[in-house]
This record gives sequence, structure tokens and C-alpha cells, in this order.
Amino acid sequence: MEILQRKILFGGIVALIVLVILSIVFLYQPKIQARLKTQAEVTKLRNQLKEMKEMVKGIGALRSQIAKLESQNAEFMSHVAPRAQLLTLLRELAKIGERYNITFLEIAPPGLDTMLQFESADKPIRPVPFQIVIQGRYLDIGNYINDLTHFPYFVKVPEFEITGKDEIRPAIEARLLLNIYTSSLPFAQPIPAKPLGEKS
Repeated sequence: MEILQRKILFGGIVALIVLVILSIVFLYQPKIQARLKTQAEVTKLRNQLKEMKEMVKGIGALRSQIAKLESQNAEFMSHVAPRAQLLTLLRELAKIGERYNITFLEIAPPGLDTMLQFESADKPIRPVPFQIVIQGRYLDIGNYINDLTHFPYFVKVPEFEITGKDEIRPAIEARLLLNIYTSSLPFAQPIPAKPLGEKS
């Protein structure tokens, strides 16, 4: 009888312990799941925050690159002659030629069809050609053409032809095709001309 009572008591204690464990499991399981879910959301948010920080860094670098490109473009366009300044620039080139003992004999502007063309966003810059006849010593003309690279605006001489005449020796006559790169768009701004031979 005493053994039976012990078995019943032991069985009751075991059942009670199982019930306590089951109740703890059932009571705390939702809290455990909620905690795991919260931890997963926190991890997800941290990853998203990290990605956003990387994106912000990328945006900063992109803005810096855009600002650099805009600055380089502004520097480039500052050397494109405004259309309205063409005649002034030709007078300046002729005046500078006097320092090289060069005489401008003739300046032939481009045809009317060329002058009536205007620049667009697709083609913002174009060369406007002038046929120029100058007279001077060979070396003076060569130095003048070479030093056009220091002129504030883009000026190129893609073609030139030299003619020797007995009546003007030791001087020679040269016919130049002079291209002044110009634009009628508002980003081409006039800048003060510098004397040839003075490097910027």
C-alpha cells in the first residue's frame, strides 16, 4: 500500500512537472516567436540602413563628379567665342599682328549661308572660316601663327599658302584659312583678349 502511494505521488509529481513545462512552452512560445521576428526585422532594418548609407556615399561621389564635369565644361566653353564678338576678335588679331610686323591686306568673311547658320544643343560649337591675306617676314608669320594657341579663344589655321613677290622681298605674302570657333548659345561668354605670346 505504501509502495502504491509512492508510485501515485511520484506519478503526480511527474505529471505536474510536465504540465508546468507544457504551460511554460505554450505561454512563452508566442513571446519567443515575437522576439525572433523582432530580431529579424531589426537585422533587416540595419541592412537597409547600411545600404542607404552606401547609396548616400555614391550620390555624394556622383555629385562631386558632376560638379567637376560642369566646371571642366565651363572652362572649355569660356574659350569659345561668342558670335557677336567675331568682328571684334578679327580686329584684335589684326592689331596683335602689328606687333609681329605683319600687315593684314585682306579679310574675307564667310558666305552669307554660313553666317546665317546658328548653333543648337546637338552642335553647340562650330568653326567660322575667314580667308585672310597677310604680309610680313617668313619667321614673323610663322611665330604669329604658332602663337595663336595662346589666344583666349579657340583659333585654328588649317590651311595656309605662301607667295613670294619680288616687289615686297624680304617679306612674303600668305593666304590663311582662319577658323574661329564660335557659338551663339548663351554659355559662350566674352573674356578679355590677351596679347599673343603670353601663356595662360
